[in-house]
Amino acid sequence: MDSQRFDGLAKVFAQRRLSRRTALWSGSAGLTAALIGEPGLNRQAAAAQDATPVATPTGKSGARAAFLFVQFFHSGTLLPKPGQDGVFELTLSGPHAETVYFSDRPERVVGTISTDRFLEALGFTPGNPPNAALATRTGGTEDIHILELSNPQLSRGFGDPPVTTLTYDVRLLDGYTGEGLAHLAQQQGNGPLAEQFGPTSLFIDDCPDKDFCCVNADNYLANYGIIGPMGTCWHASSLSCGECWDYGEVCNSTYPTKCHGNCTAFESNKIFCVG
Repeated sequence: MDSQRFDGLAKVFAQRRLSRRTALWSGSAGLTAALIGEPGLNRQAAAAQDATPVATPTGKSGARAAFLFVQFFHSGTLLPKPGQDGVFELTLSGPHAETVYFSDRPERVVGTISTDRFLEALGFTPGNPPNAALATRTGGTEDIHILELSNPQLSRGFGDPPVTTLTYDVRLLDGYTGEGLAHLAQQQGNGPLAEQFGPTSLFIDDCPDKDFCCVNADNYLANYGIIGPMGTCWHASSLSCGECWDYGEVCNSTYPTKCHGNCTAFESNKIFCVG
């Protein structure tokens, strides 16, 4: 990826990282035009959910770079999912084997991760699914549609060449009132989204917010409660979403009489951890 294109990608991160639902990117038309190459199905309105407030950490700011993930495809379809009102099945054919990730300046971190590993690492929880921008092109006209993604399924095909597909259950987000996707929402047309479309790019937002369990740093069996939802950050070193900084500090301030300044935090499964 040349520096000029990377700068174009990086410019979309004018904002600091907020929650998954409010920090995607703030500009799109020129960016997607440089990356994709073809869409519309009657749009069924789905009420876009507002951002889940992220707990404000005490102590260190621990700010980290925001990331965006991009997947490229040769073609796709979008069809209603039987028996599920307002839910569509987005089928994307010929996905690249790797998903691109990149961050804002000054870090300028860029890299790739295998798509199957990315799907596992990002997390597609029903209560907080990622938002994404589907960028397609039909007859020389670029179309952008805001989606909510869930239930990813990667299917490796057979044949020569093998046909690989990636499917998502999606809801089309109309009437978006948040801030993070406001610019993209303005790019959406009022017309229908095609049932079939050609070359496509899917821009997926940052890591999800999660609950964390507060435990004694010397004895993980001594757990004191849950903090969250807390924002998580993409770690290029481990190719995973994790703490943006040491959330043990939040545990210590939240449960001072239990933690006694000796708590650490890890992602909560709400089974082991009290709450």
